[in-house]
Amino acid sequence: MSTFLSFAILLCLAPTVSCLHSNLPLRTIESDAPKETIAAVGALVGREFLSDRPDLPIRLVQSSDGHVLIHSIFDAKDRLTDCNISFDPVEVEAFNHAIRAQVATGNSSIIVKTNEAVSLLAVDEHRLACERLKLNSASEIDERRSPRSKRFLIAPGTYWCGMGNVAQNSKQLGENSGLDRCCMEHDGCPYFIPRLSSGYGYYNWRTHTLSYCTCDERFHKCLKEASTMSAQVVGQMFFNVINRACFELEREKVCAQYNWWGTCQKWKTGLVARVQETPRF
Repeated sequence: MSTFLSFAILLCLAPTVSCLHSNLPLRTIESDAPKETIAAVGALVGREFLSDRPDLPIRLVQSSDGHVLIHSIFDAKDRLTDCNISFDPVEVEAFNHAIRAQVATGNSSIIVKTNEAVSLLAVDEHRLACERLKLNSASEIDERRSPRSKRFLIAPGTYWCGMGNVAQNSKQLGENSGLDRCCMEHDGCPYFIPRLSSGYGYYNWRTHTLSYCTCDERFHKCLKEASTMSAQVVGQMFFNVINRACFELEREKVCAQYNWWGTCQKWKTGLVARVQETPRF
């Protein structure tokens, strides 16, 4: 069943959401994509993705004021469940350019609800909500290994994209087989460092598992090749919000045995993790 792809083109002289209390032009077309709302007012730009299945309780909101980019994920009850705040000028500019390019292709034949645009472009509100969530989330983080297994990310039609996996064997896939295969293969990554623990000479202070970069690269490619909007939603959340880093492995001289004073008594060659950023989706 198709859903709607919506492009909201919002016109205002001042870069604030307070000027949005008027009729707002919108173009709506039927598409196999999830509902997508794109808005731009002055320096403010925003985008909202809804999943392409009514039983997939995921909403991704991205908003920027030209200086900061906020990624926010909401569940079926519209509760903020995860988020990320980026001050990377390259990432912020790329997002702003992409949104404005899409806005430029729209027309103004249909009216959109004002409150939807105000909510989408409320950058300061999204930032404050994200900061509050980060402060209060330490005791609520899911303990499972997979960083995609957070409580809000449950993809229907899959056995592997959710809280752990519910497959009866290592080859069983759900009806959404393309996406499910991507998750299954990524869960099988042989190199990883669990949250708040050490591995390969590195302490992972993050609240999610850190994966080997090659595994993340394959997952990224697999989701792109799946060519479904469910895979796009998972990719956007995993690579743009949840998982912002991965690690490479290098062989180096490491200590195999310490004395009471913390001085190394025996050396060996071992694998050492070198953390780097994951590619955006």
